Amino acid sequence: MKGKLLPFEKVYEALVVQAMQTRWMNKEKAEKFALEEMAKWPAWKDKVSEMPKPA
Repeated sequence: MKGKLLPFEKVYEALVVQAMQTRWMNKEKAEKFALEEMAKWPAWKDKVSEMPKPA
């Protein structure tokens, strides 16, 4: 993709689906997992910290 990042939402949704399929998580846990993982990635760290925390 010529060095361009995918949109945050697309990466987040893909990670949620992957967690649900490979880690047998329900959607709520998969969403929390995705945000926790993306917060570790330099490209998304600031974006995740700006998002409201899930309940």
